[in-house]
Amino acid sequence: MKRGTSFGGSKYEFKYKIEDDIIKYSYFDNADNETYKAAVFTDKLSKERSCFIDVPIEYLFHDEMINPRGINNSIGKLIKEFDKGNPQLHLSLARFSDNKLKIFDGQHKAVAQILLGTRKIVIRVFLKPNVDRLTETNTNAGSSLRQIAFDKSIMRQLNNTLYAERIKRYQAEHGLKEDDYSFSEQQLINFFKGDGANVKKYIIDSIKHSITNDKDNNLKDYIDFEGKAKELPISYSAFDKTVLSSFISSISATCQYQWGPVSMGSE
Repeated sequence: MKRGTSFGGSKYEFKYKIEDDIIKYSYFDNADNETYKAAVFTDKLSKERSCFIDVPIEYLFHDEMINPRGINNSIGKLIKEFDKGNPQLHLSLARFSDNKLKIFDGQHKAVAQILLGTRKIVIRVFLKPNVDRLTETNTNAGSSLRQIAFDKSIMRQLNNTLYAERIKRYQAEHGLKEDDYSFSEQQLINFFKGDGANVKKYIIDSIKHSITNDKDNNLKDYIDFEGKAKELPISYSAFDKTVLSSFISSISATCQYQWGPVSMGSE
């Protein structure tokens, strides 16, 4: 994907059109003049539309918004598994955004296939999806419904994204401009009734994420975010329990501060 351009990936935009629940697409930029077709399916519950297509790696990108997690050491086990000739049981998932196919789930499997010489990968593509819902679903898959848990720092980044989406919805419902943060976190919690506990968690995680990734945080380069880099002296867990907890203890107790999303540069 984007970080693996040395293998020839992440080069071209994806172009398509849909007629009568059939998606038509081509890979002209990749010297393939054939027009391909595939069925478009609509999920009965979510109403999300998606298709299953075989895509050259030149058209695949990493979705850093929905799944910011990079490739870790588990890639080695997948390479060994696929090298035995065993099939990939679960397809990689992607969404169409900014004229690109962005993989947000199954990127380790995709990279393992690429490292073994695969040039085309079968993926499920969500077409014009509800990004907020996909982000929340992917976050839940890596936490409460997890099989392989997201690192805590990744969870915070995802919750920061969900917080930003809640703010956009609040602004839209109240006729506010994108740079108008004349409302408090408590007003957000009250507005999203029934989801208040999650919104409060998003707020706290957004603040922690912003502190951690602030350009003036001189400790950032010394933090082991994944718990595997033995050469780094500070674990993210220790940083969380000491430094971060001292910043947000009063906020988590009251949640009455009138801030915009810290990650967007507000104070």
